[in-house]
Amino acid sequence: MAKTRGGSSANLSDGNEVIERIRRGDQSVISAIYRQLRPEFLSWAAIRFKVDQEQVIDVFQESVIVFYRNVAKGKLTELNISVKTYLFAIGKNLLLKTIRDEKIHLDIDELPAEAFEDWELEKVYEQSHSRQLLSNALDSLGAPCKQIILMFYYREFSMEAIQEQLGYKSEAVARTQKKRCMQYLREVLNTKDKK
Repeated sequence: MAKTRGGSSANLSDGNEVIERIRRGDQSVISAIYRQLRPEFLSWAAIRFKVDQEQVIDVFQESVIVFYRNVAKGKLTELNISVKTYLFAIGKNLLLKTIRDEKIHLDIDELPAEAFEDWELEKVYEQSHSRQLLSNALDSLGAPCKQIILMFYYREFSMEAIQEQLGYKSEAVARTQKKRCMQYLREVLNTKDKK
């Protein structure tokens, strides 16, 4: 336990106490969380994830911010685990997202053939110029559409995961966006295929 400015200890193993202190406006508990857990998080993340130190530091800071906001907005009202466990879980998810985001810039040649079956694009894929055609078509979609298509068909994300990762309001909105993107991709491919 660390002493806070007021002299009281910050018991980070009691998540509910920490939540209550944040609700009362006790900012010293956030400082205590940062001081106590940052070194351990940096060490833990460096061992488990292949990301640079700067990214790990950013992720830890973001984890603390997410925790604080969840409490402040009333999304997190009770915590039956330690603050450390909760923050490390947030950090793990953010680090995985960082790693996934870096991998989303993959070469179109790495897309599995199954990704194309659902779109009825096998005939395009089998043509000699199809990979380049598809790569160019995906690039012409713009980042949001390219991301959602690659996440769903290549990385096999659920619509719920896509909604969370890309910040859509609901799964239905994400599904509608994917449908629009696929429609646009078909149009682009049909136009290029006719040339």
